[in-house]
Amino acid sequence: MVAPLTGPYVFVGGPERDAAVKALGEINAKGGIRGHKLVMDVFDDASSPPQSVQLTQQVLSDSKYVAMIGTGFGSAALADEPLASGQILYISEAAPVAQVQPAKPSIYMVPPNSRLFA
Repeated sequence: MVAPLTGPYVFVGGPERDAAVKALGEINAKGGIRGHKLVMDVFDDASSPPQSVQLTQQVLSDSKYVAMIGTGFGSAALADEPLASGQILYISEAAPVAQVQPAKPSIYMVPPNSRLFA
């Protein structure tokens, strides 16, 4: 998971991280996925698109990662998505509609798009 844990969007990243940790705990308490427990590493993008891109590249370059929960900071998410598209299962915590319209392989958005959210 890449999240804004510091910087101006820390109010987004902390709850996103906490929700992901809770979800992993619930999944693992039920035996994981096909008997495999999930493990999540959390990286701080510092509310910075360049930092988020660097962390996304780090995740993509390490074969131990099979999925990525992307940052909840929309500007950083838009920068990350082209890197992740087709490379890894990428779940966006941000809501820029440009990430999912038109549809892209392996890119999923959790909340409604920013236009609907506003």
